[in-house]
Amino acid sequence: AVKLPPINNYPSRREWESACWKKIVGSEELLFLLISSYERHNIVMRAATLEGLASRKSYKEIGDELWLSSQTISSIKKAIRICNL
Repeated sequence: AVKLPPINNYPSRREWESACWKKIVGSEELLFLLISSYERHNIVMRAATLEGLASRKSYKEIGDELWLSSQTISSIKKAIRICNL
């Protein structure tokens, strides 16, 4: 079983959360316990959309490949821009 690090080992909650996230991402077992199949599907679709955008594919090409609307693709693109500020 994967154990998360104790919070009192870190000077801030943010550092502890970062350490926990690394542990979770590194454990397929823990990810499958925590994330539903619906959430896994959404994460895969977002990652594939970002890959398509990075490859300079058009919204139509991405939408046709992944069965996504241009509105969804635009929302994913906007969300990434906000995170990169």
